[in-house]
This record gives sequence, structure tokens and C-alpha cells, in this order.
Amino acid sequence: MAALIRCGLSNLRVLSFAQTAIRTRSRLILPYSPTINGIPPKLLDRCMVTSATAKEKLLDDVHRKIDYNQGIPTQLFESLTSSLEDDGTLLEQDVGLLLHICSMGPFDCPTSKRLQLVEEIWSKLEKHGISPSTKLYNIKLKAYCRNKKDFNALDELMNMKALGLNPDKVTYSLLIEGFCLKGDIEGANSVLEAMKTSQLAINVNVFNSFITGHLKAGSPEEAAKVLELISSSGLDPNSQTYFKFASFYAEEGDMDSVAKYINEAEEIGIPLDHSMLLDLHRTMITCGHSSAAAQLLQTISEKGIFNSSFMQKSCHLVAEGFVDAAVELYIMMPKLEDGKIISNSGSFLVKSMVVNGHSAQDIFDTADKIVEISPRALAHRNALLFAYRAGQIELAMELLELMISKNHTIKVPYIIPAVCGYRKEKNTEGVYKATELLLKISASGIRDDKHDQLMRCCYPALLHCGQSRENIVERLKHYKKLWNSVFFLDDVQKKGFDVAISNAEGKQLDGSLFQWTDGSTKFFKFLPEQIDSCVKALDMIHQQPSVDQESFNYLSARLVRFVINQRNWSLLEKFVDGLLEMKLFLPQSLKQVVLLKEAPNSIKEKFDLICVGTGTTSSEYFRKAKFLSLDQLEEMSEEEVKKYQKKNPERFLPRLVLLQKAMDSDDLESTKQVLREVQALGFSLTLVQIMKVITKLTRLKDTEMALFYFDELKKLKGDAYKATIPLMIAEEFVKQGSLNGALEMITAAKNSKFSDDSKTKFVKRSMLVSMLENASTVEDATTLHSAMLQSEPICTGNDAMFVHGSYIKRISATEDDTELVNTLANVYQAYHVFPLPDFVLDRLVKQKDVENLKRVMDIGNAAFGSNFFHHKLAFSFIRCGMPARGSAILKTPGLKINERLISTNCQYMIKGKEIDALESVVNVMKELPVSQASMLKHLVEGYVSVGKLKQAADSVQQFAIDYNLPPRKTVEFLIKAYDSSSEDVPEALKSLSFKCNQPTESDSSSSDSDIPPSEISKSPSRTDTAS
Repeated sequence: MAALIRCGLSNLRVLSFAQTAIRTRSRLILPYSPTINGIPPKLLDRCMVTSATAKEKLLDDVHRKIDYNQGIPTQLFESLTSSLEDDGTLLEQDVGLLLHICSMGPFDCPTSKRLQLVEEIWSKLEKHGISPSTKLYNIKLKAYCRNKKDFNALDELMNMKALGLNPDKVTYSLLIEGFCLKGDIEGANSVLEAMKTSQLAINVNVFNSFITGHLKAGSPEEAAKVLELISSSGLDPNSQTYFKFASFYAEEGDMDSVAKYINEAEEIGIPLDHSMLLDLHRTMITCGHSSAAAQLLQTISEKGIFNSSFMQKSCHLVAEGFVDAAVELYIMMPKLEDGKIISNSGSFLVKSMVVNGHSAQDIFDTADKIVEISPRALAHRNALLFAYRAGQIELAMELLELMISKNHTIKVPYIIPAVCGYRKEKNTEGVYKATELLLKISASGIRDDKHDQLMRCCYPALLHCGQSRENIVERLKHYKKLWNSVFFLDDVQKKGFDVAISNAEGKQLDGSLFQWTDGSTKFFKFLPEQIDSCVKALDMIHQQPSVDQESFNYLSARLVRFVINQRNWSLLEKFVDGLLEMKLFLPQSLKQVVLLKEAPNSIKEKFDLICVGTGTTSSEYFRKAKFLSLDQLEEMSEEEVKKYQKKNPERFLPRLVLLQKAMDSDDLESTKQVLREVQALGFSLTLVQIMKVITKLTRLKDTEMALFYFDELKKLKGDAYKATIPLMIAEEFVKQGSLNGALEMITAAKNSKFSDDSKTKFVKRSMLVSMLENASTVEDATTLHSAMLQSEPICTGNDAMFVHGSYIKRISATEDDTELVNTLANVYQAYHVFPLPDFVLDRLVKQKDVENLKRVMDIGNAAFGSNFFHHKLAFSFIRCGMPARGSAILKTPGLKINERLISTNCQYMIKGKEIDALESVVNVMKELPVSQASMLKHLVEGYVSVGKLKQAADSVQQFAIDYNLPPRKTVEFLIKAYDSSSEDVPEALKSLSFKCNQPTESDSSSSDSDIPPSEISKSPSRTDTAS
């Protein structure tokens, strides 16, 4: 609502009533009348709504952004406009708010578009029956002036009078601005005379307009006289006064004059804010003075940087077509905010490009630059997201094609919105294009997603566009088997097994779809009624040459489990009989299902016959012989298993059990012997078994054989293996001194397409750290570090920071500080990170290495920001026993004390039992504008953590002498510590506790506040040290 007050479209009486109405809505009874207390019913209704509507939520969001100077993006502006239109209750203040936004935004909208929006909004007045007012007209003129529109001030004045409106002081000021923007001093003087005739007060803004006018008219001397006239008229110049001068010279590209007026404004205490400085930068860019703009940008960066203003101005530059300049602004954005490391994703740049119709190639190139600056940014993915949100499906498809051409990993959710968008448009070619793209992508963990969306999204979309199954197979003939399986599952779900079998007869199916997690659920609907047909369907699937045994086992096992869970034993027996008749066997794992214990013995016996593993040997053989299960073999001794194996040489399970026993006993030779036998007999290990073998061989230091089975794993799964497998081998190579072997395995880990969970990420990080720690030489560690993190890094974010830190520690072992700092500089230049800042600072401070410390400060200031890193340096001096140096740093002029960062460091000292350093910190903070109650709390916690209760009690009593009462919670914490240690609580501490719990007449806050009342009176004595 503050925005409405600034626009002059609401008054405090209305706002006060609205707040009162909301507070008393449960009791307030409103009579029906055209107006109540002079307030329109529509406005009153808005105040009385108890659950906010979408319109009101948008209004609240817009008001909040305006109040905090966050800027309004195009998307929010369009949503608000649509909401106001749809609601049908467009009020005068709504129009004023929209016009007010156009005077400064939307920030990702070009100036020409802003002016177009102004005219569109103004045209809505008549449609909604709103009579123009002087205030509304003033806001429109303000939008003209802010966006530097070339308008005829006299024509606007005549339009106002034709509407029956009387210009006021604001109107005349804006008309003068309009004349001065064109350098028409004569016209501006005529308006000024009219103001004098009307006896309207002239403020400094009128003089500022004349400064622009004289400069535009080519009379800088007259403009300087206006500056003198301001003072002689009893007025004070403001920042806009000097901005007018600087803006004119920015258009000329005169950086010296721009800097002159920026400095003059600072000298007299009215500095130009960031928004003004960035406007000057934009002016230089749009006028073609890029070199001068670069100098100005450097000046701006030295004055400090604010994310919100930089973001808005960079988006405006994108909207105006100056993308490179916008990227330069993005580069200048800080990596730290309020002492906390942040990551600027740069997504706002690509979003602005999408909104303003830039080409896919330009957007992609900008995303590349953003990722180069911020490796953790997801600029390409976000560009795709914004294209979909903007409804630009073709743009999204172009971005996808570019991503594929540059080997980006494409996931299913990246494509499905395109299918949905084309379906909505009934664009058959588009649906085919998106579906074909979906079929082409391959990445780890996407199989289920791809199959799910083929069934649920792509196939229905093609049907919606009037395509028949024949059309689909003809168009996508390279995927004929897959589509036959899609049609088969669709028939099974909707029409039953008989129709599905009939339609699929003579056609080849793709087995991968039957491994889809939800594929088997398509069978559930008709399973109880058509159990015989279900068995026939399974038999038909099993006979398909393209359906492998793994796919069939997965499907059949899911169906059997479903029937078991139903506890329908008669149906289960019928199902098993049908499978046995068709000679279809099930995996042995089904015998371990807990619910099967409740089944009749006859069913259990049949399960012993049908659950024979993954083979397809004839059922007659298995009816004659009873083989031992895996569980039975595992319970036997090694000698018993060997005897069983000799009796059954064709069985695979005995060798598998012998292999497991050999690996469990860490017997390398026995393990290799069994593996050779398995290989000679043509048996194949499963994925899990191969992974176990690789792990064991690596731990037994046989990297050669581990490599052989890793190659077998790649043949089985392609790139869909866990990155930890090759990294485990690489770790052993490093220990053996084989750098090339380790590098080869690191490359294999990078090629992994398997999605990592949090546990896998931790294991990967540990392996990488171990390699760096065990590297034979520093040069090897450097080579390994580069291989791990350059060009498609194995890990990112915090995990990468751990690896960087391990590398820095490895380099520090050389005890060469210059080499350490050189390495740190290289790491920052390559990865934009500063690992282990405390470790590096402590080392250089202890060594008193001033030159290298200066270099580290330069790196730290660039990485973290000057304020944050000065705090780091100060605490380093304190930890190293030089508190006076630390205190001097914290008293640096212009340094903003970060109390949260100080508290964090104190907590680290408490956890590390660094009580001496903590005492020094508390003493240093007594001279700084920091909450002394908070520092007492940290000191008491530190003493208690090491059992020094007497020192804690003495500190509390001293605080009571210096600052009156200590915080209640701190006193209670200390008393509890005494009770826990079974020591007697000092009487002085009991007395303080009693006083803390006594209410006082003047203290409106409880005694457990951070700053005691007495400290408020003491604070002025410490303000001389504040920044």
C-alpha cells in the first residue's frame, strides 16, 4: 500500500479504515449503500475478504517489490494486468499503479515497450468507466519523462484542459521536464511563468530540469549558473542535480566530466545511488561509448555492488539488445552477501533474452558464458524452462537441439512440455518431432521416465492429433518394435489380454518396455478374470526373439508377486499351473517372499519346481531332479559345496557360492580360479556380481583383473555404471604409483551416466581426496586434480570444494609458502573458488609472510568480498595469538561489522575447545559495536565446554558490574551446568538469577534480551569505532 500512497492514489484515512475492517471483520456489520464513510464498495470488499484472491496476492507481491526496490519483471506485470482485466474491477488506483510501474519498468522490458504499455493502459480508462484525474495524468507524464519520450508538452497541456483537468505543481514540473529534454528553454520558461502566475512553489526538481535543458541546448555555462541559482534561492541541490550533469556527459562519452560530477556529489554528502550510476552506464552503452562505460563500471564496482540493482539494469540492457554489456554487469556481481557465500546463477539474463525474442543461438551462447563464469549455474536448463513458460515451444526445441549438439545431458522432463504444447496446438509434426527427440536420448536412470511418457503423453498426443497406429509406425519406423510394445500394453490395459494377443500376433515386441516399473501394472486390471489369457500373453512375450530373459523375468515376477499379495491362493495355483504348462519358469527370489509361507503346501511344492533361476531348461528335467537353492548352498561348508558341484557340473549356483566364499576369505588365488572356471564354462555374472568382483579384486590389489571385469561391466551396461567403480580402481592405481592408469579410470568415471545419490557423492569425494593424499609427488597431485575437476568435473559444489581443499593441503606439505599461494591463485583463476581460507591465513600469519599474505588478501577480496575476508583475516590474527592486530583490522574505516560472522567463529572456537582464542575475541569485541550480551553467552558456553565453571561464573559477575544484569538465559544455562557437575552454585550467581527473574517497572522487554537496558546508555562511548 505504500506504493499507492507514493502515487497519491490512496490516503491514510482509507488505509486506516481498511486495517480496522480487517481486524474487526468477525463483528463488523456493513449496511448496503453506494458508499460507506466515503469509501467505494469495491474497495471495501477488497478490504473485507478473509482469504486473499489471486488478484490480491499479485497486488501484494507488486507492492512489496516496489517498496523494497526489487523491480517488477514482465511476467509479473502481465499477470497483474490480466488479473485486473479478468476481475472486472479495475479501479483508479490500479491504473495508477500500472502507470507507475511503467515509469521504471518492467525492468526486463525495452524502453519502447514501456511507452507502448503506457498508451495501452491509458486507453483502458474509457473502457472501464474511469474518469481521468490530474493525478493519473501526472503519473502518465512522469512515465514519459522517465523513459525520455519525445512528447509535445503544449499538446499534453491542451489534452488535460480538454478533459476538464486543472494542472497542478507536479504537472507544471513534468511539462518543464518535457521541454527541457528537447532543449526547448523558451517553452520551459513559458511554463515557469505560468507557475509563478498561479503562485505555485518552485522546488529543486524544476531547477534540475533546467540544467538538462541548458545542456541539451548546448549551454553548459548556463547550466552551471542554474546550480548556483539553487543555492541562492534557499534550496539545496540533491543527487538528481548532479545526475543531470553526469547523464548529459555520459551521452557524450566524456568519462572525466562524469567522474567529476559523481565525485562532487559525494563530497557534499549526496552521492549518486547505484541505480543512478548504472543508468549512466546504460546511457554510455546505448550511445556507443563502450570504453568509457568500462571505466565507469570499474568505478561502480569500487563503490560496492548490490545484486538487485545490477540484475535489473543488466536485464534492461538485454531488452535493449546489449547482451555483452549485460554479461559484463553479471561478472561484476558479488559472490558474497551479508557474510554468506552465494552463487549467482545468471538465469535472469537468459530469461530476459527469452522474453525479448532473442534467437536460440544467442541465448545458448550467453548461457555458455554464464556457466563459464559460474560453473554451478544451470543456465541452459533454465533457458529451456523460461522458453516453455513463455509458450515458445519452437524456441525450446531449438535450444534442445543445440544442447544435444554440444553433448549436454538431456532428460525426459526437458522434452515433455514440448509434446504437451504441440498437442494443445494440434501440431502433428511438432508432436512427432518432440517424440522422436525423446526416443533418441539416452542417459542413466531415464528408462522408466521415457517409457512412462511414451505411454502417458506421446501416444495420447498423437492420437489426439488424429494419428492411427499405422501412421505412427510408418513415421517412426526405426522404433517399430517399441511402438508395438506400447500398443500391446495399451490393449492389455484397456481391452484385455485376448485383444492384445490378437493385435500383436505376428509382430515383434521390444523387451525394454516390460522392464518399465509401471509396465506390469497394465496387466493387473484383467488378471483375475483372464488368468489363462494372461499366461498366453506371457508365453507370447517369452517367444519374442527381441525379448531377453531379464525383461521376461522382471515382468512375470511382478505379476506373481501381485497375486501373492492378494492372498488369492486358488488364483495363484491356477496361474502357476499355467506357467508350468507353458514351460515358463520364475526367478528363485520369488521363493523368499514372506507371504508365500501362508500358502498351501501344494503351491509351495509347485514353486520349488517353477523357481529355477534364469534358465529355460525343460520342465521335465526339473521334475526329475531336485536342486539345492542358493540359501541352502550358502549354509554349507566350502568342501560340501565343492562335492555338490562335482555331482552337478552344469549348475552355476555352486560356483557362485564358491566365488562368494573365496572373496569373503580374501583369498585372491581362489577367487581368480573360480572366475576362470566361470568364464571357461560360458556362465555370465550379473551386474551386481560383477560389481562385487571388481570391488574385491581392487581391494586385493589385483588391478589388472579388476580392469578386465570393468570392461565386462561396460559391455553389459554401456556407460550406465556407478562412477565409484572406476574411481576405486584409480585409487589403487595411485597407491601403486601408476599415474596413467589412474587418469584412464578418472576419465571412465567422467563418462558415467549413472545418477548419483547423496551416499555415492560422499564416496566419490572420499576417493578423490584419497588419491590426492596418496599421490607420489606434488606434480602427480596437480595432474590428478586437473583431471578430476577440469572439463566436465566429476563432482561440483561442496564436494568439489572438499577436493580443492585436499589439493591445497597436499601442496602445503612442501612447506613452500610461495608455491602454496601460486597454487591457490591458479585454483581461483580456473575454478573461482578459495578453498581452506582459514588454513592458508593461519599458516601465513604464523610465518609472518607479509608478501604472500598481501597476495592472498587480493584473492580473498575477489572471492569473498572485502568485508567478509577482512573478518577472516582478523580472526586469523586472533587465533595466532595477535589479538591487537585483529582488533586493528576490525577497526578499519568503512568496514561493516558482521555480528553473525563473529558469532559463527565463536561457535567454531567453542567446538574446537580454543578457549584462549575465544577469550581474546571477547576482549577485542568490547571496543566494537557488538552485542556484549551475545559475547558473554559465547564465553560462558566456552568455559562450560572445558569444565571451567568458576571462570564462567566470574565472567557473569563482571558483566553484572559493567553492564548491570546479564541475560537471564545465560545465567540459567550456567546454573544448569553447575547442577549437572554436582557442584555448589555460587551465592552471587543465585542472587543474579533472582534479580534477572524479577520484573521491573521500566523494562518492557524480558531480561533475556541480547542487549541489557544499561548497555544502551553505554553504547555511545563505543560508536567512535563503528564504520
